[in-house]
Amino acid sequence: MLSWAAYLRIFFTLVLSGTALVGAANFVIDPKALWHPVEGGTLERPLAQNDGGRLYRSERLARGNLQAVILGSSRCAGSIDPKEPAFAGMNTFNACMLRSNIAETIDFGRFAAAHNRGLRRMVIALDFFSFTSRRASYGDYEFSRLAGNSSLGVASSYLLSFDTLELSLSTLIENLKGRPVRLKDNGFNDVDVAPPKVPPRKRFDDILLEDYLVSPVSYAAYHYDPERTRALDDFLSELRARHIDVWLYIPPIHARQMEVIRQLDLQSVFERWLTDVTRIAAKNDDALYDFATYNPITTEVVPPPGDRREMKWYWESSHAKATTGRLVVERLWKKADARIPVWFGVRLTPQNIATTITQMDAGRSAYARLQPGEIAQIERLVRQTAPVRARLRRLYPDSQAR
Repeated sequence: MLSWAAYLRIFFTLVLSGTALVGAANFVIDPKALWHPVEGGTLERPLAQNDGGRLYRSERLARGNLQAVILGSSRCAGSIDPKEPAFAGMNTFNACMLRSNIAETIDFGRFAAAHNRGLRRMVIALDFFSFTSRRASYGDYEFSRLAGNSSLGVASSYLLSFDTLELSLSTLIENLKGRPVRLKDNGFNDVDVAPPKVPPRKRFDDILLEDYLVSPVSYAAYHYDPERTRALDDFLSELRARHIDVWLYIPPIHARQMEVIRQLDLQSVFERWLTDVTRIAAKNDDALYDFATYNPITTEVVPPPGDRREMKWYWESSHAKATTGRLVVERLWKKADARIPVWFGVRLTPQNIATTITQMDAGRSAYARLQPGEIAQIERLVRQTAPVRARLRRLYPDSQAR
């Protein structure tokens, strides 16, 4: 009969062997692409963005070989391609994240600046929803170095995790299915590789019904946090001291998205935020371009229900296509180049912000005259989701949304 010491030796041998096998499998498969490429090679890693992609992106930033970084939300993850001519000769990484907030964006920017001494340019997308107090860190942020974890701590918790093992198995299954990988090794989320299967009209309605009209972290219980604006001010000052060239812009959301802001009575809050970020950009000598104004791109006609024809500029109201992002980059790069439509990308300054807001009202009136059906549809969706927001107002008494 075996002694207790023998039983314990067998037990710990099995535990250590199992742990080693889990770690080895997770290292070889590396589902979040911490060390291996996302695309190409023996395995592709379509799940690198799983649980937010903070872990993958922070490890890419930590390699220290970047000259340019793109920061912001999912709106720029799939629209600003690091391969654009504006970034020629620069090792550029798109670190834009799903469900981000400006605090996370600043954390990523500081991390990138600290680990990449050759960093020369930072492109920062400013989203209205990123400045609500409701948005906290998301997904695998807490397991990354951004949350103060050491590189050894990140590696060990990742390799020895059964959650990672589950992702490893899923990665093998995805490879057997041969599904295309949207994510590129430069961080760009190329939606064109695997476009959505549902018609555009349904996508435009769903993004509102499933997110912006009902989610407390979007517009449904919005509460503007001036502290986040002040944090942006501090961050831009730091970048100026490091002599990093900063490109600031407000992404080109579709006019339907702007209409939701208006119908939820957030227009005055939006204008205050717009004024604040304009003032901060000017204070730090950074040019800020607004692409969300009413223009022929942001008012693109949405196909009728059932029509599967893809739109030229948008996937849905919150996310523009790479074709739109290409024009954004061209404007940020070439500024006043006459070949870029003058109405796409308005530079905001403290001197013209009041006029710009007035022109915004005029643009909305023109949109309502030309596409009254869209205004009516937004009204229907707002009424349909009103009970959800009523419940949210009881949970969040400081909500500024109707």
